[in-house]
Amino acid sequence: MPLLAALATLAFLAYGNAKDGAPAHHPERAVLAITFLLALFAADVLVAQLARRTAVAVGSVVFAAWIVAERPIFGAPPGSNPWEDRRAQIERGRALAGARSVVVIPCQYEHFALLAAYGAPERATIRAGTGAEVTPSCPSIEGVER
Repeated sequence: MPLLAALATLAFLAYGNAKDGAPAHHPERAVLAITFLLALFAADVLVAQLARRTAVAVGSVVFAAWIVAERPIFGAPPGSNPWEDRRAQIERGRALAGARSVVVIPCQYEHFALLAAYGAPERATIRAGTGAEVTPSCPSIEGVER
């Protein structure tokens, strides 16, 4: 509403000035209220933009700190995860090489080394993961067709 009032004031001043010039014989006084209103709105927009950018910047810093806290910068030390050693799964996959098809039931995401060593992942059926703790015997292998 204040901006509409300022626009209407400017229109009336322009109309009056065009007719006889009396409303705007001191133009700085006539547009002072309009200038003041526009300055207030400009300040409001500036503060809102700074607040928004500050919030984005603070959010970005917090997110980056969370990422760094979740994952060490140089990665987890080797051997820190029990499923990191893929030798057992690679051996199991090599033993399956030559099978026409296999059914794999993973625990979590540890079955990729087995499938790579199997050599024909397109012939493997992957069931839903069980979510069980990862051990060297995961994943379960069923339905081996030779």
